[in-house]
Amino acid sequence: MNNITAFNNALYEYECFMRLSPATIQEIPVPFVGSMIDYDRIKNAAALTFELADKSSVDSIRALTIDSLNLDDVGLIKIDTQGNDLSVLKGARETISRCRPVIVFEYEKELFHLHAESFAYFEKYFEDLHYDLKLLATQVEGKQSDYLATPRPQI
Repeated sequence: MNNITAFNNALYEYECFMRLSPATIQEIPVPFVGSMIDYDRIKNAAALTFELADKSSVDSIRALTIDSLNLDDVGLIKIDTQGNDLSVLKGARETISRCRPVIVFEYEKELFHLHAESFAYFEKYFEDLHYDLKLLATQVEGKQSDYLATPRPQI
């Protein structure tokens, strides 16, 4: 495929550094070999939770914003960042305003509190951008909900 560029970075609402959250916060078991995480044995790496980190931390990775990528033809944004979806969306505000993509995201009720936010913040964010929200599915006894955000027609 000629239209894919991979970046070895995290995404967040501003440029910073992030690292894997402690094992006690993770939803899934995090296997270790000595003091190092054994990524080869993680059954669902997409279920891992991350947190802000200091640049000097040996286990940190640089986080970018979607806006910093200067994309000009975005039709779909799909985010599933274990409770951090709104932070990533905040870093995409200019791109969303300019490109008006369809957005699919997940609300993780139990993990969202780690970022001191509530679902009302999603509602406000999308209302300000003139988007409609639709619940697609709720899973795991209401713990996870998938949403579709679509731009309202511009008048």
